[in-house]
Amino acid sequence: MVDKKYNYASEWIHKLETEIHWRFYWHQQELISNYIKKEDKILEIGVGSKFTSNYLKSRGYNITTIDIDQDKSPDIVANIVNYKFNKKFDHILAFEIFEHIPFEDFKTALKNISNICSKNLFISLPRNEKHWFRLSLDLKIFQINNFQITTKRNKIKSKYHYWEVDYKNYTKKTILKLFNENKFSLIKYKKFYSLLFFAFEKK
Repeated sequence: MVDKKYNYASEWIHKLETEIHWRFYWHQQELISNYIKKEDKILEIGVGSKFTSNYLKSRGYNITTIDIDQDKSPDIVANIVNYKFNKKFDHILAFEIFEHIPFEDFKTALKNISNICSKNLFISLPRNEKHWFRLSLDLKIFQINNFQITTKRNKIKSKYHYWEVDYKNYTKKTILKLFNENKFSLIKYKKFYSLLFFAFEKK
């Protein structure tokens, strides 16, 4: 039985996703592309629409999926906070996942992940911000990508999120310190729209 304190939704996977969300998928692939190899064992936490796992499988990658929601048909139906794995993985993907977990449980999940990850952890987290202006230009003489003016939102808009980066005390610095304490060293970072993408290397 699923613990009611974990917030997630399934209905969105049956609808056409927004253009921004499709771009999120591209940034996920771009983040991991220089690190994963066909022979590596990959775990994806939270399958969503299964786009990422299906894309990697179609290109011959060895990927296992885990999700708390059985309606999304993952390989393993379980809660990453307390599930006991019997093997390790080279790389772990967790895109837009951790904000759905109470922060104290996220700390526990991170310890669990550290125990089974051998090489890299790739994640994305939402930043708590409000957009006032956003601009992208692709001209022959120059290009502007993702220029935006934002301010802190100071409240969480999504009913499925427990926390977000820069909401209250959940600063980027604090969160990176937590990853460092769990033996993950930051090797790549980028921001697109309101999502922060991180690549970590296991120490």
